[in-house]
Amino acid sequence: MLHSRLLTALPLLVALMACDENVPTAIRSEPPQPRSSTLQLIGVVEAGHSNRDALFLRLGDETLVPVIGGETEKLARVAGARVSVHGNWSEETFDIQWFLVVEVGGVSARDGLLLHNGQGYMLRLTGDGAILPLTSRLPDELLEHVGERVWITPPAGSVVAFGVIGN
Repeated sequence: MLHSRLLTALPLLVALMACDENVPTAIRSEPPQPRSSTLQLIGVVEAGHSNRDALFLRLGDETLVPVIGGETEKLARVAGARVSVHGNWSEETFDIQWFLVVEVGGVSARDGLLLHNGQGYMLRLTGDGAILPLTSRLPDELLEHVGERVWITPPAGSVVAFGVIGN
């Protein structure tokens, strides 16, 4: 009797396993679908390849993901940097809603709006809006970009590496 119950339940169990999203993708017939409406990818920004206007994100496994969206002009300004991009898949491309520079030249970077309050300079960080006081001597070229989004790396001696992302 137990044997007949198991045989009756076996097709149901197999059907449930085929629908389970926890089954490894190696045995699934379709790619897993995202569970939320916004996804995060981390990789290095690359421009060009076959189309010089194209922009890509090179993921850790060396996969090149074409990126599109309203932030691509700013993203192109940080080519070579490691970034965290947030957005959604659109066909074969990733549609970026916003991004954050996390590393430049192998050095951890901060990304934010450069501000001056009369007493000193600071960054309003892009990721969470926190204020980061900038206490070291900043290059004059950087000070020309107050009110703009920039990335900076920690000072090496008295020099801060930086780049302009845009408004």
